[in-house]
Amino acid sequence: MKPPSTARGLLAAVLLVAAAAAILVATRTTLAASGQHRLVFGMWRTRHVLAAAGLTWLGALVAVRALSVGAFERALCASLGVGLALVGLEATGRAVLVDWAGVFRPESTSKLSFQAVPHLDESGETTPDLALAWGLPVAPIAYRFRTDSHGFRNAIDRESATLYLVGDSYLVAGLLPFEETVTARVEAALRRPTMAVALSGLGPEEEIAVFEGAELDVEGALVVQFFFEGNDLSDSARWSVGITRTSPPARSGFLNSLIVSVQEATQPVEPFVDLRSGRLNGVQYAFRWVGADVFPHLDRLEPVLGALSAFRTRVESRGGRYAVVFLPSKLRVLGPLCEFTEGALYADVATQLSDLPQRLAEWARSEDIPLLDLTPALIASTRAGEVPWFQYDTHWNEIGHRVAARELVEWSAMEA
Repeated sequence: MKPPSTARGLLAAVLLVAAAAAILVATRTTLAASGQHRLVFGMWRTRHVLAAAGLTWLGALVAVRALSVGAFERALCASLGVGLALVGLEATGRAVLVDWAGVFRPESTSKLSFQAVPHLDESGETTPDLALAWGLPVAPIAYRFRTDSHGFRNAIDRESATLYLVGDSYLVAGLLPFEETVTARVEAALRRPTMAVALSGLGPEEEIAVFEGAELDVEGALVVQFFFEGNDLSDSARWSVGITRTSPPARSGFLNSLIVSVQEATQPVEPFVDLRSGRLNGVQYAFRWVGADVFPHLDRLEPVLGALSAFRTRVESRGGRYAVVFLPSKLRVLGPLCEFTEGALYADVATQLSDLPQRLAEWARSEDIPLLDLTPALIASTRAGEVPWFQYDTHWNEIGHRVAARELVEWSAMEA
């Protein structure tokens, strides 16, 4: 028979483990109900798993203490050693000594123009962004990515142009050969020097800062800024608190990278993707940049429009012209034509869409700024059986770039 102190210790250990189990039972959720991008084993939020793991670890220590003081001391030393090792590993990431995200997910660290790297010439394979983020088993896409002396993706290295396309990853178009991009297509059709001034992950204000930092000559030129409804406002919110994409990237911490890897390795992929997808002519298309990504940042619209107006004034003061292109979200164009499975998060498409197109149009009219809304043309292409987006990516495929280029070429604002 165990001594009373031993029995009490083992009982305490059992209670701690039972509490850990109770946490997992009480907090188990579903992908649809959680609203999370990732769950551990597709059932628990990370904080609940960590709480249960902590209680289990504490219960194990209590049980060892009840059975043997010597074993407890060794277990405690081992625990402290592991804790110190984790602190050290985390510190290497925070100090930008090790990119732990790249260690755990080397395919996620492609240099496809989040920073301006002059004269970059990189070839390899990459993965559509949603397939990469959600662990979908899709074939990689071969790419060749070259930049000019400014660090922008252009085939010809120019000091200036007569047409500037200003934007983010939609213009960078890392999944496509450059000749299929809207930049190349517009230049070929109009026969006028055209330059993309774009980096991935920028918001409107940061796009302007990048353009002005390049010190490009705009006299006699047209500057066309692309506004994407999906994440331009959230990128503006990030920029407003001083977090930029053009500064050297911060390295990811060890613990966060480890947790993300565990989530990705344990979460069932199929139900996760089905909840965020619809089918168009039997083909699945996954969606991101929906209501939850847009609505919380609508208060950034007025500051963004103010920045666009001020940029327009500066362009015109230097002898140039300014115009804006509206890029609708994938869900706005494809969603109304899709079939959704029961319980899909975006089946009620109307609840996921903001009034950004109308508000942007009203602003453009009041400011007398030419505005091209690409929504009708992209919808018409989709209805005709030519879908402008990749299945598992948030960006246009070559059809989308072809449609956008055609609309730009025919747009009256493009006339010299």
